[in-house]
Amino acid sequence: MKAAKVKADPVEPSADLYLKSLVHPFKAEIDALRQVILGADSRVREGIKWNAPSFFCHEWFATFNLRARGCVQLIFHRGAKVKAKINERYVSDPTGLLDWITNDRCSAKFTNMQDVKARSPALKEIVAQWVRHLSDESKSA
Repeated sequence: MKAAKVKADPVEPSADLYLKSLVHPFKAEIDALRQVILGADSRVREGIKWNAPSFFCHEWFATFNLRARGCVQLIFHRGAKVKAKINERYVSDPTGLLDWITNDRCSAKFTNMQDVKARSPALKEIVAQWVRHLSDESKSA
């Protein structure tokens, strides 16, 4: 999806339809996390990418891993295309929510609704930071 095709509505109908038919043991947690992500910045949009709910702002940046076992896993990235490597972490994470894979790719795991509620403020801040970086990168591109 290109930026020009992003709809004004923060949730694309395809994402809502996909999630209505989704059968998943963590469906309530997934929906709660979606609301946190969409509420972190008004520019965040949602769609289905890589056969999972994914989030976009200037670039795809977060995707649910629906195959994770015993948790809901959210993967943060900088899109589908390879980007120049960075020498430091893409966002700050003082709460330790993220498990870093590389400096610009990480994951967050949530094991139940209590975990989602307790860690939502940290997630919201991480999403806001990620979106700011994507926005800055798109301006300099």
